[in-house]
Amino acid sequence: MDQKKNTGHHAITKEAARQLFDKTATDDHGIKRIDGMEFEQYYAQLDAGQEYADRIVGGDTWEPYWMDRDAQRRHSMADPAKSGEENLADIRNFVTDELETAKADHDALKNFDKLDSDHDGFLSHKEIDRGIKKNVLTGRAASNLKDNQDTIEDLHDDPGIDDWNGVSKADLQAQEMRDLGRATHALEDSYSNAHMFRDTSDTADPHAPVKSINVFNPVGFGADDTHVEAFDKVPLDGSGNLIRGSDRAAAAASAEMLDSYLRHRDDGDSSAHGAFDSTVGSFYQPSSRGVGVNTDDDDPNWQAERDERLRRQEQEERLHGVGDYLSLQKVRE
Repeated sequence: MDQKKNTGHHAITKEAARQLFDKTATDDHGIKRIDGMEFEQYYAQLDAGQEYADRIVGGDTWEPYWMDRDAQRRHSMADPAKSGEENLADIRNFVTDELETAKADHDALKNFDKLDSDHDGFLSHKEIDRGIKKNVLTGRAASNLKDNQDTIEDLHDDPGIDDWNGVSKADLQAQEMRDLGRATHALEDSYSNAHMFRDTSDTADPHAPVKSINVFNPVGFGADDTHVEAFDKVPLDGSGNLIRGSDRAAAAASAEMLDSYLRHRDDGDSSAHGAFDSTVGSFYQPSSRGVGVNTDDDDPNWQAERDERLRRQEQEERLHGVGDYLSLQKVRE
């Protein structure tokens, strides 16, 4: 999906955050907050995280499968050297792993005051090492903070303070939101027909089974490109609402995933892993006929499937008086 301002991933992420806040209870002041953030701030940080995952400079979103096979799972695309089931497992595991990394950031934040022995508001390398030795921080939270301290401490610009002082609470919260953004980005991508062909019995179903996964290869080496850019657009109605069933499914799935994360991030590592894996797995179920990998854009069966999905897309857009029908027609030519 594109990253055009106020549409694409931005619009889907905003709707997901809205649905998440709908489930959030108000505090004593009658305000809904998650980790001290009201809706707009929470959405801004989550959206910045998913956009960072899709960056071109320094990122992998532009790289075809043969340049970086590992990058494909981060955008819910297929490595043609693997089966559909293997690709689906890779993608599912990536999203789950990002939730677990976010939990590790959260666990470090919960134990921040115990780790910060000099009470200066920053965690130095020595304080982190000491905290790990004393089992103040264990498991993934310990390894994550120790291995990534230098990266995490640069995330939040602490006013008037040199980031070399160490990791702050704001740094850890920013890292948690970036990790959640990566998970959200990959999950949202999986509802675009450019990335995956899901069952279309109910296009708005966030749990629609996956029929096949497309291949990203825009420069055409070794396999044809079955990533159709027209599917990555996210049209909105006059009020800024998502109109396609698949886009609404992406928002609903992201909200459900984030809700599960918030409910289970304070569990033990093993229990949280089971909850995250179960939730994410529900979005990546194979169809009853298995999962295919679409490697040939000259395949008549793939073209027929593409055209039927384009027809449905046009139908949804015409119903709301939006869409670029000429560009969709060019895809077929």
